[in-house]
Amino acid sequence: SIPYPLDEITGKKARGKSFHHGRFISNLRKAAISTENVTVKELTVTSLIKEENGRVIGATTLDKSNQEYKFYAPLTIVCDGIFSKFRKEMTVKKPDVRSNFVGFIIKDLELPLPNHGHVILAKPSPILMYQISTRDTRVLVDIPGKLPSSSDGSLKKYMENIVAPELPDTIREKFLEALETERLRSMPNGFLPPSINQVEGMIMLGDAMNIRHPLTGGGMTVAFNDVVLLKE
Repeated sequence: SIPYPLDEITGKKARGKSFHHGRFISNLRKAAISTENVTVKELTVTSLIKEENGRVIGATTLDKSNQEYKFYAPLTIVCDGIFSKFRKEMTVKKPDVRSNFVGFIIKDLELPLPNHGHVILAKPSPILMYQISTRDTRVLVDIPGKLPSSSDGSLKKYMENIVAPELPDTIREKFLEALETERLRSMPNGFLPPSINQVEGMIMLGDAMNIRHPLTGGGMTVAFNDVVLLKE
């Protein structure tokens, strides 16, 4: 067990949190909606509006009926994630995808250290496990190189034949049981160093701006830190 370090400013020990990501994002949206002077509109942004000198002055959007709306502002914030379609407005760099995370939920799994995140240093790559609710434990398996196909069963066989033998005996049985019932979801693990923003009128945040391996939840941490810096 690796203890959390002390915060140099407060002197308090840092804490780690795990949770259902979807519920967390929903609560963030509720908090934003309830904030004074905030108006929320669910639209699809199709393009950024620019002046002749390249300065961004707003965005063009579509609603569900394909009705177009344009919004103008002195500052446009772009935060459309790892698959950002507006990253090209700021940099020619592209994410370098070196592996994929395959994730699913295991029910009623007893981890060696309850209420702790677990990183299993397996071959050929690490496996992450952490409890996100009373009964649910999230499993994330890092698969290097090309991701085996899920449709023809290759991905499941990889998990059974390559990953499962690397797990401790106390975890392996529940892992194999979950493979029979749970949907396997995948996400590319990319790397993208940040670039200096030279586009006036626009700020890019989070994974749209720069990407690191998600093993320790760094993407969400960096995104929140971006928000704090922007606020200040």
